Amino acid sequence: MQQIYFITGNPAKITYANNIIKDFNIKFVQKKLNIIEGRQTSPKQVVIGKAQQAFQQFKQPLVIEDSGIFIPALNGFPTTLIHFVEETIGLAGILKLMEGQSNRQAEFRSAMAYISPQHPQPVVFEEIDSGFTIATKIRPVSNTTFGQFDRILIPPNQNKTNSELSLEFRLKKQRQRKTQTHWYAFGKWFIQHKP
Repeated sequence: MQQIYFITGNPAKITYANNIIKDFNIKFVQKKLNIIEGRQTSPKQVVIGKAQQAFQQFKQPLVIEDSGIFIPALNGFPTTLIHFVEETIGLAGILKLMEGQSNRQAEFRSAMAYISPQHPQPVVFEEIDSGFTIATKIRPVSNTTFGQFDRILIPPNQNKTNSELSLEFRLKKQRQRKTQTHWYAFGKWFIQHKP
């Protein structure tokens, strides 16, 4: 099994990605590095910058991921600025901005980049998961919560937020969507291009 470092401080991301990538005989291993996150609003641009920084520090094959929540009623805000929003206006601020909005739709956009000595320019894969609805109140945290925004994001055809859904349900949804993920696209690319 090919091991590749995944630069993240979030072990839930590793579990999620490994659940998909194992089909390609790849396993991600967590590695923490101090990376300065840019203020770009495109997940693709963020991961390119972060991958280049990480590779400067750690000259091994690695992947890095970033994502954003895009709310059309707020002109796409908060985009990739999720942590900034959490530290400033918080989820309550997002809900305040959404007051009176009839369009409560949102989409989750993410990108991942691979970089290695053989591929010194980041190779980027993108994903869009649309059809989410913004809840009208902040819901509880659970063991399936990836981030704070899971407390206000309701997936398509559900009445519970991501944080309220069982791990079994989320894994089932993940399996149903796996061929649409950037992790799957990376796995297909990697088996064709690995050194």
